[in-house]
Amino acid sequence: MQNSALGALLATLHFPDPLTPVPCAISACTHSIVGSGIAAYWRLSSAAIIEDGAFAWRKSFAVRAVI
Repeated sequence: MQNSALGALLATLHFPDPLTPVPCAISACTHSIVGSGIAAYWRLSSAAIIEDGAFAWRKSFAVRAVI
C-alpha cells in the first residue's frame, strides 16, 4: 500500500494528466483483494490438514521445502 501511495504521489507531481495515478490505485486494490483471497484459502486448507494431525502438515511442508 505504501508503494502504491508513493507511486500515485510521484505520478501526480511529475505528470500533468490527472488520470496518471489511476494505475497505482488499481494496483493497490488488486493486491488487497488477491491477498485476502489467498489468505482465506490458506487458512481453510491448513485447517483441513490440521484436523488430520498437525504433525502431518509440518512433515509434508518440510519435505516440500527441502525438495
